[in-house]
Amino acid sequence: MQLSFGMIFSIILIIFFVAFAFYAIGKILPAGDEFKISLFINDLKGVVDDMWRGTQGEQLFSTDLPKKVEGVCFVDFNKRPNSNEEIYRDFELYSDTGWNTFFFPVGSSEAVKGFSLNNLNVTATTISQNPLCIQNDKKIEFFIKKDFGDVQPRITR
Repeated sequence: MQLSFGMIFSIILIIFFVAFAFYAIGKILPAGDEFKISLFINDLKGVVDDMWRGTQGEQLFSTDLPKKVEGVCFVDFNKRPNSNEEIYRDFELYSDTGWNTFFFPVGSSEAVKGFSLNNLNVTATTISQNPLCIQNDKKIEFFIKKDFGDVQPRITR
């Protein structure tokens, strides 16, 4: 069994290309998760802003998030926690950022820890639970609601 130099070199190149392909795929797949998170943030801000511009309405917000994100939490740092105190303490590290929406657990979304929904009535959203956490069960689903006379919409389950 004698293999020529060209054949051995070809086998080495094939192994190199296959290894590089697996490396590249490993780098691209996590970027898809970050894309889903960015899409979630933009869509949620758009729906909240649209509801804020209207006089009243209710809309189901449903989307996919990466599996490592267990939930999305809405927090009002102007009042004390009345549920999920441990989760509240995790988010309290970011209370000076002005964010009111977080991904749980902290760090599950590597690039984005939290963000602010400027036109959301966080006080009304967190009236019964502060923080209000919506679980990510295959899809994350909640309602964005604005009653007649309300200035800002709120999140409900």
